[in-house]
Amino acid sequence: MQYVRCCSHSIACLIATLVLQAPVAAHPGHAHMPTENENVECGARGVEIPFSVQMHVHGALSEGSGSMDSQTHAASETGTDVIWWTDHDWRIAAYKYATSFGFDDWTETLNANETWSISDSRETGVKAVESAAAPTADASSAVFVTTPPPFAGAASMRIEAMSGSQTFTEATWRLDAARRRFTRALASNVTCELALHPLSQSSDAHFVMRFTLSQHAPNAQLPFGQYVLEYTTDPALSSPVREGPVYRVPVAAPVGAWTPLVLDLTADASAGFPFIDGTDNNVFDITFGIRARQGGTASVCIDDLHFSHDLNSDELMVWQRDRMDALAQAHPEVMQHQGVEISYYEHLNIYGDVIPEIDYPTLIAASGYADATGYVENTKALINYSARYTVQRAHEAGALVSYNHAFGTSNELLPIPDPIEQRNLLVATRAWGADIIEVGYRQRGLDLDAFLWLWDELLGAGVPILGNGVSDTHGGTPDNWRMSANNFVTWILAPDATHASLLEALRRGRAFFGDLTLFDGSADHATPEGWHMGTIIITDRTSVDVTTTVAGLEVGDQVRVIESGVPSTTLVASNTSVSVPITISLPSGETSFVRAEVYAADGTAKVFTNPLVFLRSMPPDGLTHHRAAFDLRGYRSMHLDQLYLMDLCVMESGGANRMEMHVQALEGGATVVIDASDRGGLPASVMLAGLTGTIEVDSEAMTIAITDLVGAGTIALVDGLVACEGDANCDGLVNFHDLELVLSQWGEASPFGFQGDVTDDGAVDFDDLNAVLEFWGADCGFGVGF
Repeated sequence: MQYVRCCSHSIACLIATLVLQAPVAAHPGHAHMPTENENVECGARGVEIPFSVQMHVHGALSEGSGSMDSQTHAASETGTDVIWWTDHDWRIAAYKYATSFGFDDWTETLNANETWSISDSRETGVKAVESAAAPTADASSAVFVTTPPPFAGAASMRIEAMSGSQTFTEATWRLDAARRRFTRALASNVTCELALHPLSQSSDAHFVMRFTLSQHAPNAQLPFGQYVLEYTTDPALSSPVREGPVYRVPVAAPVGAWTPLVLDLTADASAGFPFIDGTDNNVFDITFGIRARQGGTASVCIDDLHFSHDLNSDELMVWQRDRMDALAQAHPEVMQHQGVEISYYEHLNIYGDVIPEIDYPTLIAASGYADATGYVENTKALINYSARYTVQRAHEAGALVSYNHAFGTSNELLPIPDPIEQRNLLVATRAWGADIIEVGYRQRGLDLDAFLWLWDELLGAGVPILGNGVSDTHGGTPDNWRMSANNFVTWILAPDATHASLLEALRRGRAFFGDLTLFDGSADHATPEGWHMGTIIITDRTSVDVTTTVAGLEVGDQVRVIESGVPSTTLVASNTSVSVPITISLPSGETSFVRAEVYAADGTAKVFTNPLVFLRSMPPDGLTHHRAAFDLRGYRSMHLDQLYLMDLCVMESGGANRMEMHVQALEGGATVVIDASDRGGLPASVMLAGLTGTIEVDSEAMTIAITDLVGAGTIALVDGLVACEGDANCDGLVNFHDLELVLSQWGEASPFGFQGDVTDDGAVDFDDLNAVLEFWGADCGFGVGF
């Protein structure tokens, strides 16, 4: 444990940072480990280590073949430090899932015999029976019959097969449902009920039903692969038996009568594969049919299938946390963190201490897009509403949000949008307020260049969103994490890989991303002012010096510096580390940014940094202290902590000037430290309105430290210019724009932007309206703009 104290000349030490060093994974590339007494850069939380994090990964709570077991094995095999689980929320909840099939025909509407009804186009489609594979039996058929009388409904499905082979051959059929709504997480205690009516069967020809489960890591019992539960009427099988990855369970269904069966999938998976956690599985595939040999013929009717489970979303999230703890014990080299992918409509990953659950019926009702019957015709509008709603809920819970695979997934549910339309939508909505956008995909709907273009377009439009790289893996081949085209991870620079440290580092933008097989180094940007990768600077400068550093390169790698979307400098590495200094131009009135890319000598993408962003005005929703900085009229922020910076207002008239910072202090009290040395002198006065705090001025160092800030209001640095009364938007005039601002924030207690609180009393109300009206038409006569 170490205490780090930052001092500035004769100012009392302003910031005391306590750093608790936690154990870190000893993966390749982590050659430098912090020691207890190691020096730490002033203001930092501790030594920053690049931890490789898979930020978009699915286990058995989603619909793919992966399990938490298999994915953790893959992380360990590839040296990935952290899995941040992001299973689909609606699949965890089995929201509007298919729970029954009547076997009256090859297809039935998706909601037939379900407890739910259609409410929008995402819920249309069918449940279906289809051929599973070309039959190996000599003859087979499947028809829908009314004789014998069905167990339920209008008909049952009669399947038949015959084989003269000396070994068993098969004819099988598969159950399916639109959007794979049949899949189930066995952690929810899944049972399957169905009725069988054998017309003929024997040990040489009988019914079989298989549930293919999830993939599992290699162990002493079995190699990597998927496990299978098989239920059979084979009279030769008297008790359950495991044959390799298949657990065969006998069921009794006598010829000539309907027999209702109850198959306890969760219990049987646990019993059949005791060397794994049987609950760490899902129902990946469902097939049924006839096995036959030696001239045997079987004819069986099947009817009235039902799934049931008895755990809800909250209980399954608890199960997942318990499973994470168990895997952390088995694989201490891989940290386990819990997130979720909100994905019934727009796909958004949530990372935070509190993960909000989205109640979709409430969301649909609140959207205003449902008609009197609850049907939503304009699903596109509902998707946009859902994204805004989800981001707001997540931010209220203190979580971060990632906007996922912006160019779809190349299927009918997530088609590839027009790139220009997608760009315009995300700029207009400011990506719905998401903190991160997935950029690092080699091919996901469109290619990597398209994702980089979209990211640059957002940054250039003043949306300072972070980028990350992910795989979105749902399972696959044993070397999927290495060999998939989308094998990117995100490296987060943090003192340790704990949940709190990684979240804090993400909030600060301390992350870069790339190919986990080609890079295991570090990357950053820095300026003489102390700004670094991830910082958002509100500035009136015309240029800034930026140095990009990358370590862990191979000789011949190309390091490209991208300046506001355009490659400006390319350096070919002659060593394993490079430092690239440039001076970037900051054109007046424009957003500028700098980021870097690394490619192998053959052009293969390796790694991408997050940007330094330079804005000319505050974003509409303000900035938190994590990424915010300002450098205006010679006033430069040295340290911001525990606050929202909601607006900056610069006023000048002749030799007089005034800068106002509209801020909201967060819990625990805020700190603002300002360097005025570039101005050549301190302001005549420092004033607080709507805030309380301690002001300390160091005339030698030309610094102002404001600590223990509480409340929401204005910090004013004043050199002879009084405030323009009634001017809410800081344009030197009192007019309709100020009235519009007050009305748009009416009734809010501490709204973002906060300019509408003209009276600085913590609320936007009649007092502010009266202040605007009192000074209506005033022209304060000062020039504004930066």
